[in-house]
Amino acid sequence: ATDASGRTSIDTLYAAGNLMHPVESADVAALWAREVADTVVADLGRRPSPSRTWVQLATEDPVAWVWPNRLLAGETPTRLQLRTRHFTSSTMLQALSPAGDVLASGRLRLTTPNRSLSAPAAVRTALGSGGAQLVRLV
Repeated sequence: ATDASGRTSIDTLYAAGNLMHPVESADVAALWAREVADTVVADLGRRPSPSRTWVQLATEDPVAWVWPNRLLAGETPTRLQLRTRHFTSSTMLQALSPAGDVLASGRLRLTTPNRSLSAPAAVRTALGSGGAQLVRLV
């Protein structure tokens, strides 16, 4: 699991490029890898606390995966990508709390399998600061 900056559960291990985005084209993976390099440089300069709190994200069918799939608690991701397993008429993306309460929702334009979809800002904000841990389409 990685956050949007390539951080893994091991403080000194980062993931970049096709390790984080195996289904993206090489040029997209390389651009995102540049951002990870910036994070590594910044983290080396400030030595982040090992006691950081992480939130692991989960999905429900038809959402196959979401990235980043872990977030630093209280940090809103600048982007959130997801893919669906199959065609679906569901276009409303929801962020749910661990108790199952809907904390935010936003509409996607299209849900085509094997295509990256960007989550709306309201969903990203709920995942980063609102305590949401589950992403689903309804």
